[in-house]
Amino acid sequence: NLEHDLNDQWKTRLNLRYNTGDDGINGAEMEDAVNYQTLESTWWRYQDDTGFKEFTADANVQGSFDWLGQQHELILGLDAKSNTKDYKQNWTSYGKGNAFNPAPPPEWDYPPSSWTTNSTNKSDTAAGYGSLKLKPADKLAVILGGRYAFKDETEIQNHNTGNKNSYKEDKKFTPYYGLTYDLLANTAIYGSFAEIHTPQGKYLETQTGPSLKPVEGSNLEFGIKTELAPNLLASLAYFKIKKDHEAVSLSRQSIGNSNSLCCYVAAGSKRSEGIDVELNGLITDSWNIAVGYTFNENEDRRKNDAQFSTLTPKHLLKIWTDYKFSEFLEGLSVGGGVNAQSKSFQSGRVPTYDPVTNQYGSPMIAYEFAQEAYAVWSLRTAYEISPNLNIALNVNNIFDKKYYSTIGTSGYGNFYGEPRSFLLTLKAKY
Repeated sequence: NLEHDLNDQWKTRLNLRYNTGDDGINGAEMEDAVNYQTLESTWWRYQDDTGFKEFTADANVQGSFDWLGQQHELILGLDAKSNTKDYKQNWTSYGKGNAFNPAPPPEWDYPPSSWTTNSTNKSDTAAGYGSLKLKPADKLAVILGGRYAFKDETEIQNHNTGNKNSYKEDKKFTPYYGLTYDLLANTAIYGSFAEIHTPQGKYLETQTGPSLKPVEGSNLEFGIKTELAPNLLASLAYFKIKKDHEAVSLSRQSIGNSNSLCCYVAAGSKRSEGIDVELNGLITDSWNIAVGYTFNENEDRRKNDAQFSTLTPKHLLKIWTDYKFSEFLEGLSVGGGVNAQSKSFQSGRVPTYDPVTNQYGSPMIAYEFAQEAYAVWSLRTAYEISPNLNIALNVNNIFDKKYYSTIGTSGYGNFYGEPRSFLLTLKAKY
């Protein structure tokens, strides 16, 4: 990192970073749904050998200037990134095993004699960026910014087949706009708008192409922030995020030696709209509070199709408060809080189970896995034995609520949240 002050108002910066590493994995895990009668699932062999190199560079000039009686800020820069990743993997079914009394399979030879996946991925990006913060008036600030990507290239080389594919994206400018206005000495409103642009070059409509168009969208937010009292801050924000043309799988087909993915259609549509409310700080010198509530109307749709997943809950509430006694029971503090959320669900299609043949097959049927609304409560108490010694007890999930922290499919991805737990901590400083 190099930084040079040109004068009192302007400076230049140069940041360079090189990172390299590798890792290897030789293991096994159980996948797939558990058979009702045999209680068996499937052991899979998983082997991985990854090496990577990454170089990033960022150079900019930034500072302030006076114009029309106001001081304004400007930053202009260039950044570039180059990545190389050598990736080898084996993912192979080994056999059945009892999911409730698993006997691990024998350890695999490592490194193996061959790899199912053996590829090198290279990507190079370069762009210019800038941000101009204008102050038309003392209380008003207008921000104009953006990023112009003039290089975005990806190369995938399959060492097993010798095939190499390159994907180049068109030059693209992505703008950003924002403003802030001080309503009062302790209250400000703000707004921002940014475009979204995500390339999808390796996703093909047919085996011979073309590639899908990039994901396009926008991110809009505006809100208000205020200081209700000294050290007590409150904020209210409205947000709306939308993405269009996301890849939706039509079928999985082999494309010979190609490293592209087939076949997809750019029909995915995502929407996220809602409000976010926060209150943080001190109600009194001894009483601290943190409250956060988010309402998120989240949709993930195919074009002209119904919503098919909503893993993000519509309502999310987090409250924590802590009170420290100052006279009576001096040195003691007690606190508690709750994390609560509304229903979330995952839907999809799975093969039906035939109890006669003890097999899974046609027809495919729809499913919906749901986690109903739940709340997890926690408590904390602490005592300051001396200015240098403190003891605290945390009780998390005090009612031992059983819930899914994540939900996935019939085969995997369903994980219980943490059960009731206790943590006793003694801290000393000297």
